Amino acid sequence: MKVKRIVANIETHDFAKAKHFYEEILGLDRLMDLGWIATYGSHEEMNTQISFLSQGGSETLCPIYQLKLMMSMRR
Repeated sequence: MKVKRIVANIETHDFAKAKHFYEEILGLDRLMDLGWIATYGSHEEMNTQISFLSQGGSETLCPIYQLKLMMSMRR
């Protein structure tokens, strides 16, 4: 089993500051923007990604920390 990707979701209410830092300073691409969650990353092989959210979806509270693992399993 090998971890292929780890995604961190960070709560924010200031998407403009997040956009400025991750898009303009770090040079990441905005991969998704649903208004309540915006994801920045790169289309390069490095698979770096950070999401900012103001709610957990359907107006639920933000999780304190959410970890998403994508794994491949080999026999």
